[in-house]
Amino acid sequence: MERVVEIKDDFNEPVQYYQGIPVHPVLCRPKALKGLVHQSCTVDTRDHEDHTFNGMMFNVACCKQLPVQYLQINSIWIRGRIGPEFTVWYTPDGFEDKNSRPSDWQCIHQAEHEPSFDTLVEIKLQEPLLLHAGDVCGLYVHSTANGDDGLVYDNHNDDFTYNDGVLAVLPGQAHISSVPFSRSGYWGGSAWRRNREFVGRVSYGTRWLRWNPEVHSRFPFKFRRMVEWLMLGLRDPGAKHHALDEPCVMYIVNKVPWNALGEEMSQDGDSEDEEVARLQQRVVSNHLDHHSWLLGTLGSDSFSDDGQTSDDSDEYHLGVDDEFAILFDDESTDQEDIDIESSDDDL
Repeated sequence: MERVVEIKDDFNEPVQYYQGIPVHPVLCRPKALKGLVHQSCTVDTRDHEDHTFNGMMFNVACCKQLPVQYLQINSIWIRGRIGPEFTVWYTPDGFEDKNSRPSDWQCIHQAEHEPSFDTLVEIKLQEPLLLHAGDVCGLYVHSTANGDDGLVYDNHNDDFTYNDGVLAVLPGQAHISSVPFSRSGYWGGSAWRRNREFVGRVSYGTRWLRWNPEVHSRFPFKFRRMVEWLMLGLRDPGAKHHALDEPCVMYIVNKVPWNALGEEMSQDGDSEDEEVARLQQRVVSNHLDHHSWLLGTLGSDSFSDDGQTSDDSDEYHLGVDDEFAILFDDESTDQEDIDIESSDDDL
């Protein structure tokens, strides 16, 4: 698909081109917020100071039940003796069956750090680690310090070490060898201890999706209900936004933050319809004031069917949608289940 951003119109909207023909901004809905977030979140994992040794191998996942395009991990924080050489490794699709295969891993940090037994130390990754919704990857943090106090970690206490609905940190296994990926521990047995948890922080940012029909089911319940009411209102001459058409309404909804009406994914309470109706009226009024120039500017048949969504476009949803069955489907995408291998106790 040929698409060139050349200028901005009088309303500071980018002018898009499809097959050499300028397309109205209303038909070019962004798929996600520009840039990374938004807000940078720091995740604190539990710290019971149960154990210390050389390394920790665990999985992290980008949950997919919320409208997340991807998360970007920028750094992790750890404490212990750390030095003289500390490394961080990454592998896609989880660490299982890879704990003694360094060829399956990529080193994303290697440096010497001073000991820090009481304060967490930030370990900045050489390149940010991107996880799209539903992705899982394995992380391995390792200290070459001699002795048993290179890195602090915990016993396994729950299915998730941390889960905020965007980033999930899962239990893994500890390493009791100063040699990365070594099979042999200090006492001649296995170097790996299962049922352990990472201790520290994971600093990351989130890129949130904007509403479009294909991701409707990933938005919170009240947001989905608002969209449905707005679409139904187009057929009601008494509705405030009846003068608009479907492309205009979808353009306006696309500008509303995903959590503007709350973050609950399922219905809660008996008065949801009345509350959603009030919220819908408020959102429509506010956004019609801001985008009042849309009134009467488009007709549903003003453009041909050529302007359809392109699978190879990550930035824009281009074209008029003919079917809105998805708008009335309240089934949300469930979070991918991640199974953790059963583990043995310490020797």
